[in-house]
Amino acid sequence: MFKRRFERALLTLISNTKQKALSRAAEAYIFENNYTRQIRFDLISIIDKKLTYIKDAFLNY
Repeated sequence: MFKRRFERALLTLISNTKQKALSRAAEAYIFENNYTRQIRFDLISIIDKKLTYIKDAFLNY
């Protein structure tokens, strides 16, 4: 339960504005490089030497 709350708290650090900016950058890369595979956004956090990995942290708009 603590882990889920911690992960949700980490996700709040990536605002909607930041998520949209990352998505736009990814879309530009996809277009410029004719990339056809699926993409996802993962989050990696290192706090006090503890690594947390969240797969599919947010969706591409």
